Amino acid sequence: VYILFFCSFKIVFLIFSEISKCFFSVYKYFFFHKKMFFLYLSEMFCLYENLVIKNVFIGKLKKREFR
Repeated sequence: VYILFFCSFKIVFLIFSEISKCFFSVYKYFFFHKKMFFLYLSEMFCLYENLVIKNVFIGKLKKREFR
């Protein structure tokens, strides 16, 4: 019984350590590249906004042309 308990505990510990390592690396990466991340997000948002505005504007122009 003790051996099984020890093995399961070891497996759980290994999984937990792997998860924490992964989480820590992600956190570290995010912490160091936070500015880059936010810049990227804002860039993507600006691109998306421009695309939507252009599509709406072009769509309105095309509708006027068809009329």
